[in-house]
Amino acid sequence: MQDAAANIARIDPAQCRLPPGRLPISPDDCAQLAGSIRAHGQLVPGLVRRTPPGDPIRYEIVCGVRRHFAIGILRQADPACTQPFFAAIRPLSDEEAFAAADRDNRNRADISDIQRALDYTFALPKYYDGNQDRMARAIRMHPTDLGRYLTLATLPEEIFAAFGRPGRLTIARARALFPHLKNAEKNQRILQTAREIAAQQKQCILKRGAWLPPEAVLHRLLHPETPIRARPAHIVTTLDGRRLATGQRRPNGAIQITVTATLPLDRATVLAAAAEILDNLCGSEKGWSTPTLSVTATNALAA
Repeated sequence: MQDAAANIARIDPAQCRLPPGRLPISPDDCAQLAGSIRAHGQLVPGLVRRTPPGDPIRYEIVCGVRRHFAIGILRQADPACTQPFFAAIRPLSDEEAFAAADRDNRNRADISDIQRALDYTFALPKYYDGNQDRMARAIRMHPTDLGRYLTLATLPEEIFAAFGRPGRLTIARARALFPHLKNAEKNQRILQTAREIAAQQKQCILKRGAWLPPEAVLHRLLHPETPIRARPAHIVTTLDGRRLATGQRRPNGAIQITVTATLPLDRATVLAAAAEILDNLCGSEKGWSTPTLSVTATNALAA
């Protein structure tokens, strides 16, 4: 069904596919957008083009990948939801589709630098015969800026793993690394440090549910002699592995205890969990070693 006045079609989201080379989208990245669409509808239409005859999927998304994904979240969460994907349908060549998507994404804060870098790396040989100057003119980007994106896409996987998620390695952070990676000796030290940080990131997620700050990761890569020291944390779980409480040492030395609000807990269980946390974070054979102790109990959803 199509609104002739606005030339915007109501499209079944299942009849759309992503353009090639797209990174996986996390539901967390689109949670706010999904909430907005649930409350107000899809305010900004997307742009699609028809797929070749015989293709079981009718449309390829040119602009609006996140809007489409957010609608998918709503429909999956509520089978009664019939929210369509609103989009204009235009006959675009591959190069025209890429240029339109780039114009739409250029100033969007929710498009990561690495996604742009991968898009440019995919498009350069396919649409512009590998000519960076021609591509820069076509998409109206300074050749130096385009070169930085292309270089970002070539960084070793160890560097991205050190930052935890690809989107956390921005152009600005990568630029600080580029000169050091050109030196063979420094390159090897940085990659080894990156592998160590990546292992530490996994431990932080398991124990604290949070990534190491990207600024700290960058500093460690540039100064391998300076280790990252994550603040101590201790997690108490139930017998079936659910998180019961988390203890975190704050920068001022206080201990914050977060109790999971969604579990049926009695007073004795909470006190036992608090005692275990305090024993772990500041205990010794002579008792608790913290001269002054500040404990905060808060509620949180189960991780």
